[in-house]
Amino acid sequence: MAERVSVGEATVSRFCRRLGLSDYLDLKISIASELSPTAMVQDTDGTADVVPLQWIRASSKRSAEMIDRTARLLDPESLERAIRALARARRIDVYGQGASSITALDTQYGFNRLSMVCLAPLDTHSQAMSASLLGRGDISLAFSHNGSARDVVSTQQLARDNGAETICVTSAARSPIVTSSSVVLLTASEDTLVSNLRSNMVQLFVLELLIEGCARELGTAARVALKRTTAAVVGKMY
Repeated sequence: MAERVSVGEATVSRFCRRLGLSDYLDLKISIASELSPTAMVQDTDGTADVVPLQWIRASSKRSAEMIDRTARLLDPESLERAIRALARARRIDVYGQGASSITALDTQYGFNRLSMVCLAPLDTHSQAMSASLLGRGDISLAFSHNGSARDVVSTQQLARDNGAETICVTSAARSPIVTSSSVVLLTASEDTLVSNLRSNMVQLFVLELLIEGCARELGTAARVALKRTTAAVVGKMY
């Protein structure tokens, strides 16, 4: 906000206090409460199980717009740099908390299918230990929608201090995770108290680009790995 209106961050903080709010986070929560999607769901006949077609289409439009905004926010050079680094990495550790931890697990699954060594430790102790073992030739890939998750930031910084390449996917261009990362991939942002699904959706969109890019970089090796991993699970399906 400070950057958009060309003022200092302290000015934004004072503005929040003049509104009777404790800080900028309190302002975001207040706005999100007013714009909550639940306020848009109108029951046309008084029954709770009716979902208006107009609401479905509006939600679909917002989702498509977030992906489109993310596509425009992504810097092609940063994306290519991230893809080349990931494809050549000796080891990739992925970090995220809350909703972003789900994206981290999807990352592990996607890269493992390409025969890339990728781990997504979930608890903060395991994350700290894995980051302490990273070094040159390794990558720390962090997902943090707001860029301010303390444990994710500290883990990213630890990996960087040990010489690992650090990549982050975040919607906050000015945030702690950015200062700890050598490559930043920006996503669109939407504040809501109801769900983090759209935040995960744009993270998954970036992840899809990374996986496709790595498959392109790895070439024949990726195609062979995909065939072998697919064959390994065919017998587990009806």
